[in-house]
Amino acid sequence: YLDDHDMFNRALAQATTAQSNGAIPNYFDAKGECQESGRDQGHAQMGLAFLGQACQIAWTQNVDLYATADNRLAKGCEYICQYNLGHDVPYTPYKSIAGKNFFPNISPKSRGQFSSIYEKIYHHYHDVEHLPMPFTQQVIQKMRPEGEITNSFLPWGTLTFANLPSD
Repeated sequence: YLDDHDMFNRALAQATTAQSNGAIPNYFDAKGECQESGRDQGHAQMGLAFLGQACQIAWTQNVDLYATADNRLAKGCEYICQYNLGHDVPYTPYKSIAGKNFFPNISPKSRGQFSSIYEKIYHHYHDVEHLPMPFTQQVIQKMRPEGEITNSFLPWGTLTFANLPSD
């Protein structure tokens, strides 16, 4: 699997153009709302984390998955951060590709409980692409250094991605 071009290309197609809920353009709508926003904020952050990791893996292979659907991952990150920082966000009830999982309202469950997932995404869009990420930046400033280590997310985001000034 370490040099499997077909597997890599299938994963890229899944993340960009597949008719599935896991494709970036389907996971986040054009305004950044996540399909999991009505479920709970933990799942919204989990999907963001895993798609961010997929984008970073592709980036190391000289494929810009981060740019998919007009930087949809950045919009999703900002939406999730904005809501979890306590701001109102627009919400449209979501239905999956199959027409299931209807959530009539955005979920307050786990609101304001941030996972250690933002440094990598922020670094790419803000430091590399020079896009404004004001809500993500606020979350990072609240959390730095990322210290939560879980079985779900890769740790050490501040150490590996933060663009911190030297002493």
